[in-house]
Amino acid sequence: MNLDLFNYIEQTLEIYETKKNIYKLIAEEITEYFEDILVKDSGGELSIQYRIKSTESTREKIIRNNLAHIHDDPEDVLRNMRDLIGVRLECMFIQDEAKIYEKIRSIFTKTEDGIFYFDPFMPKIRLNITERQPQKQKNGFGIYKLDGVFLLGREAVLFELQIKAMVNNFWGEIEHKIVYKNSAYVMADQYVTDLMISVKDGLNMIDSQLSVLYNQFKRTDDKKTNNVLSQMSMFLSKMVHDTFAELMMEQIGFVISFRPSCDTLISYLLAKNGGQTYENYGTTMLRVLRLLRSAKQEALRLDEKLEFDGCLASGDPFVNSIANTLSDFADQDFNWHLFCLILFCIGKGQTEKTKLEMLEDYAFYYKDRILSSGAFTVLEQLDPYTCALVKQDLLLSVAQIIRSKQNIKYLCESGMTKISNMLQSFIPLILDNLGNGGDWIEIRESLLYELQSNIE
Repeated sequence: MNLDLFNYIEQTLEIYETKKNIYKLIAEEITEYFEDILVKDSGGELSIQYRIKSTESTREKIIRNNLAHIHDDPEDVLRNMRDLIGVRLECMFIQDEAKIYEKIRSIFTKTEDGIFYFDPFMPKIRLNITERQPQKQKNGFGIYKLDGVFLLGREAVLFELQIKAMVNNFWGEIEHKIVYKNSAYVMADQYVTDLMISVKDGLNMIDSQLSVLYNQFKRTDDKKTNNVLSQMSMFLSKMVHDTFAELMMEQIGFVISFRPSCDTLISYLLAKNGGQTYENYGTTMLRVLRLLRSAKQEALRLDEKLEFDGCLASGDPFVNSIANTLSDFADQDFNWHLFCLILFCIGKGQTEKTKLEMLEDYAFYYKDRILSSGAFTVLEQLDPYTCALVKQDLLLSVAQIIRSKQNIKYLCESGMTKISNMLQSFIPLILDNLGNGGDWIEIRESLLYELQSNIE
């Protein structure tokens, strides 16, 4: 063993550790720039992520590429390593990769050396757009991969920008695990090579079919809009259901019925993100598919206890009651547990929220659905104080019903309909009692008891 070599590598890695935070800040600035010029106006069809090379991956690359022999100075190793910072633009379909690349070329128009080009409004981020794209990889497939430079004072920090469709990214991750991270695999193993090519061909076919489906949805005329949006919601709900059903079968050996939870939470997500529109659906679909893929890759556990840190902060008694019911039953009943898991998985946004905050968000949505059903409209004929008091008491009574029934269906679409219908027929009874000289404070206990007793 060449001890000097490994001493050299350790020196390089020590320097790398001291610079990691700087690399992270650079990656964040590059990401923010592309977010601003490309992602934010893409209608959800484009996203961006970055990664900083791990210490172990850096060690492996130094040895694999013999960088210690090429560079005398450890600083030079880091200075010339092109992928310490990796930035990836992920689009929906393979056909979009070329479009994004051409868009970048139209923005990066200035150059000082004829190789690296930059946006006149952001001269410190530069890309080599002179190389032929897509580049051919060792596996024979193409990839849009651009060498980049970030000017940090007098120092130039290299980075790599990739443009990948979802299926290409997914396939790349599989290949990386099977080929590059598997010491038992031999490149000459023709069976594995053929199998990987077959997987890639299958993914390309899926990409093509999804692209046709997506574009067909976008072209549908207005007369069919509601029907198509409903089908799109069902499609996304099925993706959620199938992902969690697969995890359930793998981890606990059976699958329970939970489709109503999927349907409800997709409706919630679409409403939260702006309602039932093609643009919103496209954005939501892309994000949810990524989150589901991440859940499968990370083998999200369905049998582990949920931890709820912090405290409820909404200040709304109804919201607090619903959120408390969800958190209390989450580890007592698997149906409630699964509802919360799905909510936490697909409800992740760009701004990270705690689990309790996500429960509060859903409780606010549930409250809005109940209030907007029309059952409460007739209460407006009461004086404002009595109207507000009756509404609050009815909502809290609904929260008590949900808690006492301990059935997740009351938080799903069918339960919302049942409760709305119940209120629709019950509120006139309240008005009759108040119209005959009754005082709400005096009669509410008996009426609310009757309300809770009559719900199935």
